[in-house]
Amino acid sequence: MVSQHREKDIGDLVARGIVAKVLSRLLSEPDTETQVYIERVATPDLDGADELVSRRSRVHSTVVGLRRAVAELDAGAVPAMLAKAGAPPYETEYGMAHVFMKVQTLADVAGFYRAFGLDLATAHRDRPDHVAAELEFLHFLLLLQASALTRGERDAYRIVRQAEAGFLRDHLALWGPSYLEKVATFDADSIAARVVRIAARFLQTEARRLQVTVNPELPAPNPQPSPAQERALREPSSPP
Repeated sequence: MVSQHREKDIGDLVARGIVAKVLSRLLSEPDTETQVYIERVATPDLDGADELVSRRSRVHSTVVGLRRAVAELDAGAVPAMLAKAGAPPYETEYGMAHVFMKVQTLADVAGFYRAFGLDLATAHRDRPDHVAAELEFLHFLLLLQASALTRGERDAYRIVRQAEAGFLRDHLALWGPSYLEKVATFDADSIAARVVRIAARFLQTEARRLQVTVNPELPAPNPQPSPAQERALREPSSPP
């Protein structure tokens, strides 16, 4: 039987995972599947998340704010705002002095995904370092932790929790919150900007929960790659 304390922890993880999923879809380019999710599934998912957490919790306030935004938002509004802001939503577009650093970082991101049986090279239309893809991975890790706790597998839970902390420390916390805060200043009063600020605060909270330091400044943008280099980023070669 799952104890009351463990049940609370499981509910909290599931609710956080739902928030990460909804944010990931809102930040993605709106293909048919994403549009259907935002229009028909996101609100019921957030309703379910709200039932899992205390009304006094930070997750509850995040869910409420996100649910209100979803009700008013067009499916493609957030990626459209990111495009107009002129700030690429990719981790390796910031702080990389050379294209080989970008390839190495992208390979490390993909390595995190592969370690948990995920292969975005075939399943995702965009680069693995897109902010939406990294949030989707966070969603996956949070639900995996909840599943391990439900089965009473404490060692598995700790391993996945450590992986989440490592992914935040090495990747998402280094650029995600500062990137999102920056683009939220573009069209700052729009619903899309509200969603982006919610995403930034969610990542900041998640990092604090795992005692990971958030980089307060977005690293400087690096020069855009050539078309051939861009193809290499989208299709990184496997290590020998």
